Amino acid sequence: MKLKYALLLIPFLITQLGFAQASAEKLQQIKQLKIGFITTEIDLTTSESTKFWPVYNEYQDRILDLIQRRNSTYDKNIKGKNVDKLSETDAKKVLEEMEEYESKILDYKQKMNSALEPIIGSVKTIKLRIAEENFKRKLLNQYRKNK
Repeated sequence: MKLKYALLLIPFLITQLGFAQASAEKLQQIKQLKIGFITTEIDLTTSESTKFWPVYNEYQDRILDLIQRRNSTYDKNIKGKNVDKLSETDAKKVLEEMEEYESKILDYKQKMNSALEPIIGSVKTIKLRIAEENFKRKLLNQYRKNK
């Protein structure tokens, strides 16, 4: 029942929210939908939820920070610029910096999985990864429909 409710709300909220001017309130609404979607998809018990969400949110905040910093590096050094005009040295620095962010993101994802396994088990940890991808896919599909 929760899943049907969440799936019905996603298109409505995306239509109402619009990605172009996503405010903190709008992002919070999407986050709440994601919480409901994940909780339903991996079938968290009340006991598991109490332990799961603080750990998950902590790692997600760290990962989001790294993604924003990586994107900032991209925007600052590449976006809107003629890449052919970068020197080899500058291009190498940008690549190394972006790869460092990617490595840290992967490291946090691995640490998150290790921290969550004792809480929800390996099967639900796999279900979590699937649920995250499904949620992203649904948001992107809805965004494309409303564009």
